[in-house]
Amino acid sequence: MFAKWYEVNGVKCQGLIEVRMATKLSECSINFSRGKAIKTPFGNYTPDFDCGPYFIEVKCSHSWFKALGQLSMLDNAKNEAMAIKENSSQLKMEWVNENIKPVYVWVSTGDASKDKYLNKIVETSHKLERFIGNADDFIPWVYNKFNKREENESWGFPDCGDCESTPCRCERDDSWF
Repeated sequence: MFAKWYEVNGVKCQGLIEVRMATKLSECSINFSRGKAIKTPFGNYTPDFDCGPYFIEVKCSHSWFKALGQLSMLDNAKNEAMAIKENSSQLKMEWVNENIKPVYVWVSTGDASKDKYLNKIVETSHKLERFIGNADDFIPWVYNKFNKREENESWGFPDCGDCESTPCRCERDDSWF
């Protein structure tokens, strides 16, 4: 039921989708760590990655719809408690997003047109910034979202000024960490 734990550059990752995101963050020279538990009025929330001034939450389509309370905790559950549909994960993420710092959600998909959840479930209303797609496209999406939200704050990308790539992908030393 639970995903296997891995480690990428000293950061623990739960499942291969988190490994994919951690690898992409490392490739883009984004400073990140494993999120620490945050107490909310809806219970504790632990973001997948803390990138300084924002969090990244990683979901597959199934876990995204579970977080929104649209799917039960376990398909074909024999235990009534596991068949419950509830959106406390959504409420926790929204609370942190509004009171602590931005939470950007990546819903990982292989081929979105063939995804069995994305194609038959209409997403309920939520107050989160969510991207559906691959990690390569998520990173520039977050960069643009964050820069629109917080015009002049640094958010984890060094700016070398030598290239036109957004985010900057130049190879440099790590002295900016």
